[in-house]
Amino acid sequence: MLSIIVSSRVSKNGDSSIKKLLDSAVKCIEDYSKVEFIIKYDIDDELRPGRHFFNQYPFEIKIFAYERGEGRHYNHHFSEYGFANRNTSFRWAMSMADDFYFTRSFMNELEAITDNYMIVGYTRPTFEINAE
Repeated sequence: MLSIIVSSRVSKNGDSSIKKLLDSAVKCIEDYSKVEFIIKYDIDDELRPGRHFFNQYPFEIKIFAYERGEGRHYNHHFSEYGFANRNTSFRWAMSMADDFYFTRSFMNELEAITDNYMIVGYTRPTFEINAE
């Protein structure tokens, strides 16, 4: 149902907290079969967790590591790559950094959405004001 695409870098990144993100998912997601994490690390990130760390979580986690790229704007390239590697039977995809975490259950809300495409959040951006 939901593929969560995450870019992570531990080295020289005090905000990195993949453990907090994954632990919050355990608390806020009721059915672990309905979610997967697709996580990208840089090859030169010597502090990235090993596979044994991710094996402790009850949902599927796909790990990718490749060249660092060109900084923060390069995250868009990984979002596309992560999207291409998602479970294609899942309806939703979410892209985020590793410093986010979940604070409440939300999967029932996603399941209730009938629109084909949308941005989900507390405040929907008003794209229409820029349309001509």
